[in-house]
Amino acid sequence: MPAGDEFNGPIGYSSLWVWLAVGAFILVSLYYLAVWAWSVSGHPKPVAKGDPATARTKAFGELDRIGAQVASGDLPEREGYQQMSVVVRGFVSEVTGLPTHTMALADLRAIGIPHVADVVALMYPPEFSPEDDVAQEPLPRTLDRARNVVATWN
Repeated sequence: MPAGDEFNGPIGYSSLWVWLAVGAFILVSLYYLAVWAWSVSGHPKPVAKGDPATARTKAFGELDRIGAQVASGDLPEREGYQQMSVVVRGFVSEVTGLPTHTMALADLRAIGIPHVADVVALMYPPEFSPEDDVAQEPLPRTLDRARNVVATWN
């Protein structure tokens, strides 16, 4: 049995470990706060609205160009559908200030423009499919629907 003078008391922890634990907790908290702030601010932001009359004229010109180029064979139908989608989305983006270029169909419906989503939905299959015969209707008919969206937008 050790004598009283040979017995050592418990060794205390260095305060450095407490401060390291507090620092790690603060870092993890800041990480979660930063991720939360980034996710909240990452939603699409509206862009500046343009003049509807100018946007309408520009969209009609682009749709006419697409129709003429596809009809003449200068532009494949698939690219015609792709460009038509860009024109319709661009028009809506320009007159509303919403970033419709990056929105999915569900997003277009969710923001209250289902008629635009319906027209864009007609363009999706021929736009993305490697098959040429997946269009639900001929390109001129879809062009008319796109023109109707542009013409009736208020």
